[in-house]
Amino acid sequence: PVARASILFVMIVDFDQHARRLGPEGLLAFLNREFTRMDRICARHDATKIETVGEEYVCAVGVLPADRAAESVEGHSAILGRLVRVADAILHAQAPGVQFKMGMHTGPVVAGVIGQKLPRFRLFGDTVNTAARMMQKGVPGQLQFGEETRAQLPGWVRVAPRGEIELKGKGRVAAFLLGSRPEAPQP
Repeated sequence: PVARASILFVMIVDFDQHARRLGPEGLLAFLNREFTRMDRICARHDATKIETVGEEYVCAVGVLPADRAAESVEGHSAILGRLVRVADAILHAQAPGVQFKMGMHTGPVVAGVIGQKLPRFRLFGDTVNTAARMMQKGVPGQLQFGEETRAQLPGWVRVAPRGEIELKGKGRVAAFLLGSRPEAPQP
């Protein structure tokens, strides 16, 4: 188990419309272009890509031993700041006609490789589910997160309260959006 990680879900808005417009081969090229761009952004900011499923991309900080070592020295807000930079860079890399909505959550996860045929590194737990629900209930072109993440953010991150939203299995929870472009000190 990992005591504290931060998970980011990114979803391509209006995916079905893109699929109809592009056809199968065009859709594959589109997804490859968008997800490869996200891969590069994650690599630049030391975030770990977890998986892609359909039109969703998942990445995290705090799940690998190097992250846990950095967290023990710098605190979780420092590594969470890297994930905020990832989200901001992805939002600012949106191509014309393409929008993303994002959800992030911070908390405990279980991480490990599962399966023998096509084994994959996976994350499990309420933190993962909550990040996905934050994305699903999110706002196109925005990063949405709850109090658990807001409380861990570095001081340079600007936050805009959204109000309460209804999350499956959680009831009404306070939601926040990433404010104007963060003035992040560069690593």
